[in-house]
Amino acid sequence: MEELIRFIKECGYRRIKKIVPLKGDGSDRSFFRIYLENGSLVLVHNSPNNPARKWENLAFLVHSSNLRRYGIPVPQVIAEDLHRGLFLIEDLGDDHLQDVVKKVPQRASLRTWISAVELMALFHSRGPLAFDETVCPDGSCYDPVFVIEKELEYFRTAFLKSFLGLNITWDYLKDDFCFLAEKAGTWNCDSVIHRDFQSRNIMIHNGTFRLIDYQSMRYGPPEYDLASFVIDPYVSVPDSWKKRAINYYTGMRKDFNPVRLEYLMLTRNLQILGAFAFLGIVKGKKYFLNFIPRAWKILRENGLIRKNRNLRNLRKTVETADSHVKMHGHIAVKLL
Repeated sequence: MEELIRFIKECGYRRIKKIVPLKGDGSDRSFFRIYLENGSLVLVHNSPNNPARKWENLAFLVHSSNLRRYGIPVPQVIAEDLHRGLFLIEDLGDDHLQDVVKKVPQRASLRTWISAVELMALFHSRGPLAFDETVCPDGSCYDPVFVIEKELEYFRTAFLKSFLGLNITWDYLKDDFCFLAEKAGTWNCDSVIHRDFQSRNIMIHNGTFRLIDYQSMRYGPPEYDLASFVIDPYVSVPDSWKKRAINYYTGMRKDFNPVRLEYLMLTRNLQILGAFAFLGIVKGKKYFLNFIPRAWKILRENGLIRKNRNLRNLRKTVETADSHVKMHGHIAVKLL
């Protein structure tokens, strides 16, 4: 804590009233609200003790500056020290889109939720201008290789194997995964995606949307962010809302690909389950396990798995996993 206080004072803020730790979601970063005489700021600490964290810090700093320069509403970085992994940023408060959708009457929350699609469209239109691919340590494109390594294999190893205890091999799912990755991934560098565009990463500050957690932005199909938004497991919205969001977005982008959206909704769903299992079990962040049932329900209802012959083994895997959790009560409690 002494190091944090010293950094704050080095930035010119010497009269600190109090420091309150904030809850971080899936990140290993630490967040603190700094109460000053006139307002508050947020301190972010991400110790650069390994190459991944160093890259994450650099990506956050570079993307923050570039996105703001092109008019995308992200938090302002007031001061930084990359050597110590410290950032002082503006305080956006505590209201996420998730909270608003849950708290306000349905009609008002629908308007707010649909309006977030405008933020997505803004990001997609200006993101390519702001994007710096040199700060992407794991590749700058949502290509088929990335899809397999970071999403599909994540689901197999973290969710099926580690979480459910199922011995589903790569060889068994290889053909399905390769087919799915080719349909979902792209080598096109014309568009940029946030890669985690969901209600926890959209804040509402002084009546306006602010986008956070964009360190993983990369070249990719814009339909990916739309998929992330409409199958967001943090909020339960009616299918009619999802259809309105998709229609609203397609009205703003003539290059929208509805077929690719289907495949991306599936890859994103698999990635979510892998991430929640990893964060909840390996990282010990049990909060994320609460959202697995909703994500699992969305996967079971996915029409692409049922109707596409090239996904036969994946369909059988989901069926096996479903019967498995019903036979094992301790797992069923988490999923059903």
